Amino acid sequence: MAQTQTAQASQSNPAPRIPLTPDEEWALVADVQARTQLLERKKEGLTLAEKRICIRGERALKVLVKECHRVIWAQIHRSKFTYRIPVEDMYQIGLMCVQLAANSYNPNRPGKQRSFKNWVSLILRRRLINRIDTESRYHRRGKAYCDQQIHSDCVSNGYTP
Repeated sequence: MAQTQTAQASQSNPAPRIPLTPDEEWALVADVQARTQLLERKKEGLTLAEKRICIRGERALKVLVKECHRVIWAQIHRSKFTYRIPVEDMYQIGLMCVQLAANSYNPNRPGKQRSFKNWVSLILRRRLINRIDTESRYHRRGKAYCDQQIHSDCVSNGYTP
């Protein structure tokens, strides 16, 4: 009886997740970078060894996304203009930023040392700020103003866009 209770208790309370070490993160990032370089370089079909590299890179990317899940949501909730951009779109941008960060991450880069999560956070913050700026620029000018400018340029000097 006591054994079944302890088994049930261990199933309901899983062991706490151990974060990845910097060396493990770097190995995963290297797999993602190898996959990206292979896919950029290869236009025709893949050989069996190249397919293995791609599968290893996809698995590594899934682990990195799972590891950076909290970072993505923290940046989304930190953003002040979530009412303009849907949260689902912001999350998709976050997932793309994990892959961008993996392809541009270098732990031996001179200057300030950053962990992979900090690198993802920095790239995601830049992307969200750029997205919010483009959204606000469009709303600030307005569609009617842009149409008026295009029309006045067409009439004044014969220029057609």
